[in-house]
Amino acid sequence: MTYSDRPRERVEVVCPTCHARLNPRAEWAGRSVRCPDCHSAVLVPDPRPAQPAPPPPRNLGEYGVRDPAKGAAEPPEIYLVVCPQCRARLHPRLDQVGWRARCPDCDTRFVLPPPRPSAPEPVLAEPGQYGLGAQADRGETPMEYLAVQVRRPAAEESAPVELPRLWLVKGVFDFPLQRDAADRLLILSLLGVAASGMTLFGLWVIGFTMLAAPFFALAAGWLWYWTISFGAACIMGIVQDTASRSAEVYNWPEGDWRTWTWPALYLGYQFALSVAAGYLAGLPLTALLGPGSAAVSLLVVFLLFPILLLSSMEADSPFMPYSPVVLAGLVRDWWAWAAVYAIVALSLGTWLVLTVAGLVYAPLLTVLFAVPSLAALAFIWARLLGRLACRAGTQKPKHPRRKRPPPKAALNTAGPGPA
Repeated sequence: MTYSDRPRERVEVVCPTCHARLNPRAEWAGRSVRCPDCHSAVLVPDPRPAQPAPPPPRNLGEYGVRDPAKGAAEPPEIYLVVCPQCRARLHPRLDQVGWRARCPDCDTRFVLPPPRPSAPEPVLAEPGQYGLGAQADRGETPMEYLAVQVRRPAAEESAPVELPRLWLVKGVFDFPLQRDAADRLLILSLLGVAASGMTLFGLWVIGFTMLAAPFFALAAGWLWYWTISFGAACIMGIVQDTASRSAEVYNWPEGDWRTWTWPALYLGYQFALSVAAGYLAGLPLTALLGPGSAAVSLLVVFLLFPILLLSSMEADSPFMPYSPVVLAGLVRDWWAWAAVYAIVALSLGTWLVLTVAGLVYAPLLTVLFAVPSLAALAFIWARLLGRLACRAGTQKPKHPRRKRPPPKAALNTAGPGPA
């Protein structure tokens, strides 16, 4: 086979102008060829890979020495700073004193203070020389070295929040608009609107066919369960934290939806006791008032349910709806209870009138308005009950019981004893 019959090596090149693929000969490396599409000059690369330069030989017996004139790079000096909110430990540089820093744990912004002067190390006494059998006089060990837990100073501990002067108004009607409360109110409103819409739509569909009744009943039942249980958990959290003199609510329902069942059963049991008491109260008046006895039963339920709820929560048992503290507060602050009942009755009556009138003219818009407003009224009602429980637990009676005087010493009638 002659040289002309051998296959010639080709190089693949991409035109930088039109991106056409060319295959010139390998021996044309370093020359420029013309692209057949755009007639641009294309440089043919060398197909052989470039050989890297060999590393210089290393003498294992010699090591480089840093130039002392340049000096080594010293690490930046840092100091300890404690976050004023969450007590997290930060380590900024000394040149950042006076800067505004942000805590990575609680996102609190504060100005970096200067470093505190370090306390001098305690000087221990020299042990000295002791003879054989002599008892050594050991120095006292500083107790701060043995401390395993550091508590915040008393000045830094958060003091309990006192009730405002206008506790019936301040922090009550604007409570549903606060950040944490508004988030839960939105969730409760969405669940309530979905449950109401599913119920109305199911009734409309069932009017045409009864085959869809089980599906809509199951879906509406689950939605109503989530709505009622979530609302009950919110109400219990608001009452508990408000009664403990806290300006914010920390026991919001979180996590698994199955944990909301107990608050719903708790409130449902107290409501059932109130309904039973209202039924027994209206039963003797049935013969006298007729249908008017139902209004008496509703009034008893309206007045008795808050008292039973606060009493069982104060006694820490749902089966003990009696609390001397709550009853004493009911007698002492009767005007406060009357004001709360009046506020709730006026708000609930206004909501009921507007809802009934809206269902006649615009049922869909009424549902969208009535459910969030009813949820907001429930939050306000729970806030007021928490304020009543706080007053009942913190106020002292106006006339405290007087202490009995100590018994007088008995007279010695036997006369002086023998000397």
